[in-house]
Amino acid sequence: EGFGNVVVEALLLDTPVASTRCPGGVTEILTGELSRGLADLNSPALAQTMQSIYHSPPAIDAAALEKFSVASICQQYRQLRSA
Repeated sequence: EGFGNVVVEALLLDTPVASTRCPGGVTEILTGELSRGLADLNSPALAQTMQSIYHSPPAIDAAALEKFSVASICQQYRQLRSA
């Protein structure tokens, strides 16, 4: 997936996310406190990150996710189109 829709969807439902640092936007979504959910591209690192997030989930700030809302994305498309 070119963009981590499933990551944003999970966060909007207050579900902590663990992911590898893969290409495709995940590192742009999981920023600040949420970046604790990022793991290196190997099984042991991902397992450790999942365990850490499970035992101590980061606070999910809905305001920080606003830039991924439908209204925000539509506005960005309008700006591109009028440029």
